[in-house]
Amino acid sequence: MARLLLIEDDHAVRGVLTKMLEGGGHEVTGAADGAAAFALIEASTFDLAIVDILLPDVDGIQLLRELRLRKLPLKVIAISGGGLGDAGEYLEMAALLGAAETLQKPISADDLLGAVARVLGTV
Repeated sequence: MARLLLIEDDHAVRGVLTKMLEGGGHEVTGAADGAAAFALIEASTFDLAIVDILLPDVDGIQLLRELRLRKLPLKVIAISGGGLGDAGEYLEMAALLGAAETLQKPISADDLLGAVARVLGTV
């Protein structure tokens, strides 16, 4: 079982993803925005963060940059459904900033759990 931080501003999507991850045997802590995520990262230890790119305060790209600037060894899976631009472009930028995997919404349980397993090296 891995300790996962799920950073997703949409309450319904966060709930669905949490159920998928918990169904895969993981412990999930949710955060609705970047500020809450950083508070959790500073207060606890996580094996992996799943980060939505479009967040209301600090977007996922800024969050990735900050993780790298602080040299935090947290592994990241970036997720996006797009927004004003193409989700693929957001995810490409996330990969360039060190996201270990990227997933475009909507995300199936198999794709999500497969990405988590690959990043954690449990496959």
